[in-house]
Amino acid sequence: NLSYMGVINGSQTFNPEKNIPFLLSTTVLAASASFTSAVFDLGVSRTHQKMSLVSNSAQSGTLALEQSFDNSTWLRTHSVVAAAGAVAMIPAAEITMRYLRVVYINDATLQTNFRLHATIFE
Repeated sequence: NLSYMGVINGSQTFNPEKNIPFLLSTTVLAASASFTSAVFDLGVSRTHQKMSLVSNSAQSGTLALEQSFDNSTWLRTHSVVAAAGAVAMIPAAEITMRYLRVVYINDATLQTNFRLHATIFE
């Protein structure tokens, strides 16, 4: 069973069985600010094997997936530079640990728009 330790964009429902992308954030970031999602707990006997991330921002930054065995020590396992005004993707990142979180680090310019989506699937 998958649990998400936090609210996903207000009242949006996450349904991992349907592999539907869900919105993590649309809140614009200040210059050099970062967004870190709530933690995804995949459970001891997890069935989800991959996570895809997509972001779109007016400014450049870094999109990353971090994983942890203990929900305390985090390892950045996947990252990509996000170009200004372009879509950044981490497609089908392999999940090797129980806990996941998504990080976006904005560059030195205030954003004017921002969207971050994730999908977890088998």
